[in-house]
This record gives sequence, C-alpha cells and structure tokens, in this order.
Amino acid sequence: MKQPIIVLIAVFAVGLLGYVGMEFVIGEEQERSQTRCLNFENDQDKTIDMARIVGHIDRAACLEQEGLFDQALEEIDQAILIDENLYQLHFQRGILLSGIHRIGEAIAAYSTAINLQATAELFEARADAFRIQGDLDSALRDYKMAIGNYGVREPPDDTYFDAFQVNVYSKAIEILLKTDRISDARQLYRDAKAANPGSTRFEIFGALVERN
Repeated sequence: MKQPIIVLIAVFAVGLLGYVGMEFVIGEEQERSQTRCLNFENDQDKTIDMARIVGHIDRAACLEQEGLFDQALEEIDQAILIDENLYQLHFQRGILLSGIHRIGEAIAAYSTAINLQATAELFEARADAFRIQGDLDSALRDYKMAIGNYGVREPPDDTYFDAFQVNVYSKAIEILLKTDRISDARQLYRDAKAANPGSTRFEIFGALVERN
C-alpha cells in the first residue's frame, strides 16, 4: 500500500494541472454534499498555486530518493500551506511519515486526508499504521472501512481493484484470527465470497479459517 512519493508524483501532477473546473469535496462539507469548483483556466492565481504545489512535490520526491526525509517532509508541508484542502498532500505526508517510522504523526496525517476525502486507500493506509502501532481494533475498523469504500477510490482499474480487495480482506481476517475471533473471520470470508461471486481469489481464506 505505501508507495514512495516518486511513484505518485506524475499522476498527481497531471490530476492537478490537467483539469479545468476540478471539483474537491472538503471536510465536513462532504456530508452536506457541498463542493467548490476551482476553474484553473480563468483563475491565474490558482494555476500558479498548483504549479507551486507540483514543484514542492517534485522536490520532495528528489529529496526522498536521496534519503533526506526531513527535507522532503518540509517540501510537502510547504505544499500544504498553499492549499490545505488537497487530501492528496496529507496522504503523501502520511506515507512519508510512515516510511520514517513516525507512526503517530502518520495516523494524524491520514486522518486529515480522510476528513477531506474518504477513500479505500486512505483507510487501508491508516489501518496499516494502526497495526504497526499495535492497535489492532482500530486497524480492523479501518480495514472494514476500506472494504466499504471500494467505490470511492483511484484509479478505476479492475485488476488493481481485485488485488486491493484480496489484500485488505486478508489483513482484516489475519487480525481476527490473531485475536481469536474465529467466527468473525469466517463471516468476513463469506462476505468476501459474496462480494465476488464466482471468484477463486478468496479460497486461501477458506483454508485459513478452517484450520482454526
């Protein structure tokens, strides 16, 4: 799940600069289905801001490659100062913090991103951080949230989607087995099968729960 900044930089740059009238759902306004539209074609200031943000991300990627993680984090923070409502920036901040084992701060960054735009990937990332921290109940909750947010994710790729499901279901079932919640693990296995009728991808889970 966790990816270096360099992997996502191209997608992020194209996403920010390639749209005219990009729509962002912000914070608590998401619950009220309110949005704001940024028209980059007619708003020169916003175009300049997006270019500055991409510049910071680019420098952060280069610094991360060189192992200069604190400086990379500073670049991401500078980008956030330009527009704190871009959930992708907080997501990247969480990824970077997780990579340097500042797990509590990573969880906070993921939480900020989730408040701006709840996606399956964000819930999985925060769940992974909770699991590292040893908070298995919170990790399980977020894995289940990831499962429930499959429809709100990027990119829309069926192959990726299948792999993502297998990965998240397996980690959730692993926690249930580790905490001796065998019946819950069996139920989650049945849920996985029901969500993917005819699929053989989840057969490994069946063997796993039957052994316990």
